[in-house]
Amino acid sequence: MINSQKGLDSLIRLVSNVTDAFTAALFLPNEAGTVLKLTSFHSLSHHIQKGATIQIGHGLIGWVAQTRQNLNVSEFQRDTKTLQLYSHDEEIKSFLAVPVELNELTGVLCIDSKRHYVFTSKVEKILTGFAQEFARLLTGHQSENKDNDKDIITLDIITLLEMSQGLCSHPERPWVLDFLGSLSNKIIPYEGLLVVLLDKINGSYSIVKTAGEGLHKLKGITVSLSQSLVGWVIKNASPLKLVELKGYPGKTYILCPNEPQMKVNSFLGIPLTADRKVLGGWGFLSNKSACFNDQHLQVGSLIATQAAMALAYATMKEERQTLGSLDPSTGIYNFRQFVKTISDKLAQGIDYQLLIIEPDNLEQLGNRYSHTICEEATKQIAQILLMTAKDEDLVSRSVSDGFLLALAQTDSEAAYKHAEYIRKVVEETILLVCNKEIHLTVTIGITPLLPSRNKHDIQAHLFRSITSFNSNNLDKFKGKNRVLADSFISTLSA
Repeated sequence: MINSQKGLDSLIRLVSNVTDAFTAALFLPNEAGTVLKLTSFHSLSHHIQKGATIQIGHGLIGWVAQTRQNLNVSEFQRDTKTLQLYSHDEEIKSFLAVPVELNELTGVLCIDSKRHYVFTSKVEKILTGFAQEFARLLTGHQSENKDNDKDIITLDIITLLEMSQGLCSHPERPWVLDFLGSLSNKIIPYEGLLVVLLDKINGSYSIVKTAGEGLHKLKGITVSLSQSLVGWVIKNASPLKLVELKGYPGKTYILCPNEPQMKVNSFLGIPLTADRKVLGGWGFLSNKSACFNDQHLQVGSLIATQAAMALAYATMKEERQTLGSLDPSTGIYNFRQFVKTISDKLAQGIDYQLLIIEPDNLEQLGNRYSHTICEEATKQIAQILLMTAKDEDLVSRSVSDGFLLALAQTDSEAAYKHAEYIRKVVEETILLVCNKEIHLTVTIGITPLLPSRNKHDIQAHLFRSITSFNSNNLDKFKGKNRVLADSFISTLSA
């Protein structure tokens, strides 16, 4: 029996996550059974009326408590304040509420959304299952399903709560994939398990995790969306339960036409969807007929929803981290990331020759034409540097409008030749602006970066080198479009 507010809050958060609700709320009755009080909620709104009370029989929520009937409003067209839950109108478009039967008294479990027609009959059954579990856990005994509807899920709420908390506390892609690939077959009785994920680079779906005897050979196989069961699940973003696979092998493919032969008599497939995007699929295989039932499908769907949300969050987090390390204009490292990376490399004992590359007359080019032309020029130079760099080299923006190219394990003579090659390639690059040809040039300085474990000294040397180069380039060296090597190095060491 749940008797703590913390427990109720954890469960209502699970309801919100599983149903993708804007708000999930639990109202419980007073001892007299005349008033409902907001006991727990999880919401994206800042306008929830904490401690809100509703007379039983008043409004939509009060009506559900009075009649003990479900209420699904797929096109909510009222001011949200009429729900007596919000202090401001939140422009809710869908609303679903189910009774929580507590012996003679009745509470209400409700969810809403800012989208029309999102709470399907499947979601309604899931919410009804949650309501039954709230009733069981609040009263201390299992509530009976009076209609004996086998489609309504009987949740192992503690197991789901633990899984939800695990996914929320480990929102990293590897952890989520390991979780999906190692689900206990006590929850879903499979002999084989497949996790399929979208490859954003080529747009295909392939096997990334497997469980079961001999299935490791399937890892990396691309799923056919038009000729396989897993492909159907992904393509239609819909679960699929087949109690007996007739005609297999030869006619029904699990993954693709050229898959290795597998003895499969039952199949359960569940899409991994988040924010209406199909991230992948989850497949369960059994050599027994009629192995999977509706409860397995619904429990799997609940877990898949949580896992997909965790995957989506992990992907967003990775993309943000990547964007935070890159220059938005050129896509190469920004200076902060360069300093961090080169410091780590030098601490590992790798030596570099640093090329400090400054575009000539970039400011005049911008004044004469536009800032857009300057951006195009920097993109061209960045592409040239990337094309000439080796895999172990580092390319980045500098603290100014310039660039840095760190050549790994390169001596000064080779660095000079590389710099001279870059200078010539840039010189031969032409930008077409308003039917006019614009020639780009750069001036390049070279300085060695020696291995060091003192990151503070490394960073100080980088700043000193760049500052000295810019100063010498402006004040001492007449002319541009050149490589400054020996004179520049001697100036730095002076």
